[in-house]
Order: sequence, then C-alpha cells, then structure tokens
Amino acid sequence: EKKDAVFAAMSNKVKVSKENIAAATQLFTPDWIVRYMVENSLGRLWVDGHTDTSARSEWKYYLDEAEQTPDVQAQLAEIRAGRKGLTPEQIRFIDPCMGSGHILVYAFDVLMQIYLSCGYTERDAAQNIVRNNLWGLDLDKRAYQLAYFAVMMKARQYDRRFLTRGIKPNLSHFQDLPTPDYSLLDEPIKSFVEQFENADTYGSLITVQADDEIDKALDDFQGTLDLTFGHMEHLMQLYNILSQRYDVVCTNPPYMAMSNANAKLKDFVEKKYPDSKSDLFAVFIEKCSELSKLNGYYSMITQHAWMFLSSYEKLRKKLQNKTTVNMAHLGARAFDEIAGEVVQTTSFINANYWIKDYKSTYCRLVNAKSEKAKEDLFLKHNDLFFRCSSLFSNIPSSPIAYWKSNSFYSLFSNKRIAEYMFSDGQILTGNNDLYLRYLWEVEAYKVNDDLWRLHTKGGNTRKWYGNIDMVVHWDEKSIYHYRHDSTARLLDEKYWDKHGIVWNGTCSPNNLGARYLYSNESFNKAAPGIFLRNDNDSEYYYLAFINSCVGNDIMTTFNSTLYRSVADILRLPIIINERDRVEAITAENIELSKVDWDSFETSWDFKKHPFIRSVTTIKEAYEQWEQECNDRRAKLKANEEELNRIFIEIYGLQDELTPEVDDKDITVRAADLQRDMRSFVSYAVGCMFGRYSLDTEGLAYAG
Repeated sequence: EKKDAVFAAMSNKVKVSKENIAAATQLFTPDWIVRYMVENSLGRLWVDGHTDTSARSEWKYYLDEAEQTPDVQAQLAEIRAGRKGLTPEQIRFIDPCMGSGHILVYAFDVLMQIYLSCGYTERDAAQNIVRNNLWGLDLDKRAYQLAYFAVMMKARQYDRRFLTRGIKPNLSHFQDLPTPDYSLLDEPIKSFVEQFENADTYGSLITVQADDEIDKALDDFQGTLDLTFGHMEHLMQLYNILSQRYDVVCTNPPYMAMSNANAKLKDFVEKKYPDSKSDLFAVFIEKCSELSKLNGYYSMITQHAWMFLSSYEKLRKKLQNKTTVNMAHLGARAFDEIAGEVVQTTSFINANYWIKDYKSTYCRLVNAKSEKAKEDLFLKHNDLFFRCSSLFSNIPSSPIAYWKSNSFYSLFSNKRIAEYMFSDGQILTGNNDLYLRYLWEVEAYKVNDDLWRLHTKGGNTRKWYGNIDMVVHWDEKSIYHYRHDSTARLLDEKYWDKHGIVWNGTCSPNNLGARYLYSNESFNKAAPGIFLRNDNDSEYYYLAFINSCVGNDIMTTFNSTLYRSVADILRLPIIINERDRVEAITAENIELSKVDWDSFETSWDFKKHPFIRSVTTIKEAYEQWEQECNDRRAKLKANEEELNRIFIEIYGLQDELTPEVDDKDITVRAADLQRDMRSFVSYAVGCMFGRYSLDTEGLAYAG
C-alpha cells in the first residue's frame, strides 16, 4: 500500500523523500534469477581455482564459458592461478541492497556446497559462513531485520544449536542513524562520523575510506564513552562493511529515475556518479564495481536501458574496461508482479578485469512472455550468442547489440539519415489544457485561418498517415507565449509550413509507426518530427525505410525501450537504391492510410460516412465497406512486405530478417460491425443537428 501511495505521489511530481526511498524501490527478485546470479559469480569464483569441485554438479543455472582464443585462455589462466589456494573461509560475498535476504540465503546454500566439497561438517560450515563469508546492507531497517532473521534461520537449518552460539551476521542498515553532536568529538573520530552524514538517504552509495589512523582511534575509542548522540557500534559495523572489498558483489539494486529523487540524493549522485546519474540502478552498477576486489565478480539484475540509451553511453564506455562473463537478457515480464512492457531488465556477471578479445556469453530471453517461460528458455541454452565487446564500438554510442551478425555491424560505414534530414525540435505550448483542442471542439472556419492549426500529439500506432485529430492555438498572442514562456517552445518560422515525418515518441518496440506530415500540420513533443535538408528531396524513401523491418531492427539495436527519440531516427544508416520503386509504393501507402483515416468523423478531411452508398439497406452498405477495408488492408500488407523485401536485399540481411508483416501490425482499420454502426448513428445525429448534410460533403456547419 505504501509503495502504491509513493508511486501515486511521484506521478504528481512529488519527489521521493528519504523515508520513502525504500518503499519506492523494493522488488522481490525471482528465485531462478537469484540462482543464476549467485552460481555464475560465487560459484564461478570457486570453480576458477577448483575445477574438479563436486559442488559444480548442484548448479543448474551455471553457464560454461565460451570457447576462447589461446591468448585469452593464457590471461585467464594467470588470473585463476591465484585462486587455487583460495579456501572457503576466505571468500567475501556482499549484497549491498539485500532487501529481505533472498540473495544471501541462496549464497549460503552455495557456500555450504563449497564447504562440504572440502570436507567440512555442516555445523562448522554454517558457523564459518555467518562469521566469515556473508555481508549485507540495506537502507530499510525492516528489510535488514528480515534478512537478519533469514540468515540466522538458514544457519539454524544446518546447526541446530546455532542460535546459542552468539554469532551475529555481518549485516547492517542505514535508517535510524542519529545525528551526532560533533562538539563532543575530536579528530579523527569526528572525521570518521562525518562520513555517515546523510547515510540514511545515500545508503550503500556512501564511500568510507579505510584509514590506519581512524582504525587505531576506533580501537582506542570503542567502549570508552557512552555516546548519547548515537550508536558507535552501528557506525563501526557500517564502516567495516563499506571499507572492505569483496570477492563477489551480488544484488538487485533499487530502480528509480533520479528525476524523482529528493534534492539531496540527486545532488550527491550528480557529483559522485555523473556517468550513471539517470537512475539509481545505473549508479549501483558503478558502486558494485567499486566494492569488488580486483579480479573479483559483481553480479546484478538491472533495467536494460543502460545497454542502449545514449544517456548511458559514458557508463558503457566505462564498462568496456570490465569483462562481461555472461548475461541473461530478460526484457519485459521477467517479474510476474510487474505487468506490461515498462520494466525491461537484464541480469549479468561482470569480472573486475579486462581481457581484450574475451568472448562473452549472452542468453537472449526477451521474446519469452513470463517469468517461468524465461527460465525454461534459459535452461534450454538455445538462444546463446558469443561476442567480443569490441564489436559494439562499431555502432554509434556502442549499444550492447550482442545478437547481431558481423554483416550488421558493417552497415554503419554508410551515411546516416541525419545527412538528409534534421530536427528543429517541436512545439511545446507550456499549457496543453489551454492551447490544445480536439478538432470537434472549435469553430471549423477558424481552423487553418490564423487561429487554430492542425496538430498531432501521438495517439494509437499508425503508419504512413493519421492521428491528426487536434488543433493548436495559433493567434499572435499564443505564438508570443510559445516563443517567450520558459516551459514553451516554437519552431523557427521558416519551418512552420514544411512537410516532414513524425512518429509516436512512445510506441511498441516492434512498430514505430512513422507518418507523413503535410505542410499545414504541426506536431508536439509526443510526436517528434524531422524535415528534409534539401527542399527538392522527398521524404518518401526515408519514411519507407523507417517503417520497414530493417529500419526497425536497426533502431531497436540503439534502443529497446518504448521511447524513440529524434536522435534514434537520425543515426540510422541509409543506403539509397531502387528509389523510384520505393517512393511509388510509399505514395500508395500514404494514400491508403489517408483514405482510412478520413473515413471517420475524427478526421479534418472527413467527407461522408462510408455507409452512404447507392444501396437499399445498411447490411449491403456494411458488406461493401467491409470488403473495401479488407482490400485496403491486404494491399497495404502486400506493399509493406514488398518494401521489406527491397530493404532486406539492399542491406544484405537475408539471413537475419524476413519480409512478412503480421496482420496485427497493419495499422489501417478492419471493418467492425459494432464500432461502425455506432459511428453511423453518430453521423445520423450530426445530420439531424446540421453538422453534416447529405447534400454537402464534409462539415456543413460547425461554429
């Protein structure tokens, strides 16, 4: 309930306070993903130095390493040689965002398997694991209490007398840290305490410096003074956990856009983590690397936006100095408790070293539609890709496009759409409630007559043409406002009457829905647009390519989220061939889509209802209309498939793509008896009231 309340407040632009960060970000990690992360980090650490271990047989989510070149194998052997002497007691494993301890509990099981393979008893192993191996932190005190209980009960499972032994887990939290009275403190204790200022907001992101002088002072100080301003034991525990480096860091970090963060957290992140400041999950990618020992592993599940979006390009470049061992690219619906396509995730294991030409293993699970389906697909090991990260730098902004072929990477030696088209931004009114209207809300004679201008603001996915169902206020006073208001924006006047291409900024990952924009139409931030650099050129070829399966496939390489920016479109590589054929098909597609759009009252160019025909019954009219719709959809589908064939051949992607178009992706409407009869009744009422007339096409009166 609290999480729902926090999200409702966020939707109303309320920033997340330090008390509500936990509620906004807590999410239970699916069990199989926990096993994947732990087995491929903690398990791998042990296998590196103990290849013959019997514990390996227990790990069904463990991925074997890709076949490497002799040079890479030699470098790996040198790193792994240092692990042959590693004993179970020496392993340090931390979850810095431990929640209720799910990851720690499974790490306990894996550690137990490692200890038993070395001849330890379950009782001795349990004591060692709690005392020496497991560490954990969380912002939320309640989560800490749950994790503490879970780890203690896990130890009790293997040692019946464990609760009487006085052994405490190495776990802690950041809530309820009191504000100290610095006047009572001398250096270096004061410096020590100052490190924890705002720790209840920053959590595991705070940095503490291990310092011999502080360590000595703490030893001298401990137990000599009852600090009324706080709990020194608590601070010392946090210090001990955060000042160490770990063999394995494994976590599901918080996901929260920093635009929703309170000012203190946002300022901290922007200063300390400028390359990952967009979201907390990305910040924790850097933090987990910092917590990891040289040659250690860090394993995470995060949103997958960092793999593609330009805002994370600097973070990707940093990560090129690490080695991705393997990745389970989950996509949407990896968490059954989260419906829809918004949260798209990936889980990965990085090694805190870099080896040139190392082949990482990627398991592509994005097409499976549920938590269980993704797990089943992972276990089949069918969709595995083996790639060197250096390949990704061939693509602008270096997205992690592991599933692409070598021929795909070579496409980016061609020109980009940006050399032929550009963007000057879009109209932002600063107050849509005041300045935007639907077409049917205004006096018709004032549209396109210096008062209202046709306008598109997104809508349902449509290709080729449509979604022009709004108008924007366009008198001198409004234009002055758009130019001078701090939250508004207006295109340069020389672009007001230019035709171009628009699309829905938020769209289906597999169907961008680019549309032709006529010169008397304008567009909004929800429907970004681009214009030709050369007025003698034509948009038709570029529109066809953007709407083709080739254009979409390349674009999802840059960006697999639900938002397509202008930059995503302009960076597409464009190869111009068979232009006349492509443009002829595109012109026909625009006309087919316009006829469909204009068949309904919501279009400015609506003439008459499609049931108005030279027949004697509505049934006959509907049957003719139904046949027209079917013919139009069939023709548009054939045209789109022909364009796909042309571009697949031009781009040499015959082995990767097929031209077929799914019926559900045809964006002109099929006949629908219920909907179309309702629209006919609406048209009849319009005739009765004088809006329409059987003697006149289009609007008879609206004003």
